[in-house]
Amino acid sequence: MGTNTDVEDGVAMVFAERFYQQFLGSGLDAQSAVDAANALFMAEFGEKSPHVIWKKVSSLPRVSEMSKDIDLAISNVFYRAAMRTSMSSEGSIHDVDEAMRDISEALGTGNVRSRRSGKIIESASFPEDWLWEPRVASFVSKAQKAISVVRKSLDVLTQGSPGHDLVYGNASNFDTSASVPEWMRRVNDVDRGRNRIIRGLNELMDGSNVTPLGLIDMSFSNKAIADEERAITAH
Repeated sequence: MGTNTDVEDGVAMVFAERFYQQFLGSGLDAQSAVDAANALFMAEFGEKSPHVIWKKVSSLPRVSEMSKDIDLAISNVFYRAAMRTSMSSEGSIHDVDEAMRDISEALGTGNVRSRRSGKIIESASFPEDWLWEPRVASFVSKAQKAISVVRKSLDVLTQGSPGHDLVYGNASNFDTSASVPEWMRRVNDVDRGRNRIIRGLNELMDGSNVTPLGLIDMSFSNKAIADEERAITAH
């Protein structure tokens, strides 16, 4: 609500008082409250108030449904294999990186893409405005940073297996610049980074009816890494 001309403070104060008496006290909708306040103002002062109201349909859900709808939409972005499977069981480093890129895009635009076709899935996408909700915006900011860290860890694996796109655990260790234990730690870095995102997501969903996302198992246990280190020492 505002005015389309300059208005004295006294006039603004009187009109605001009349408006809120109707809007809050009488339970009228905004436009009806403006009309009623204008009528009262006219009767009292003999002229119409310069106040008008602008209305725009919001893309946000109804207040009663807002939290549930937004939480479900955000959580659905992460319900994919790339956020469930240990890195040692993944078949392609590139596919995981593309999935992380798609998640990043969804958190920036609300557009959820199909992994196969790359086309936007309208039924899973949501208005970008939803990402501006303060608690969601805070999560998105942290998640985007964590995604960048994961993609850097993936790039390290890519550089270590040129031309293969395979992960240690389902293939040989192609990186001759790193020992097997070090390579195992690098693979674990991807799992650890994705778990950081999942913890943030579950914290956002805490108190909602959305099912928490389970943490990803580490590709290699501390014992397995220690065993490899002992094997190297023994040789």
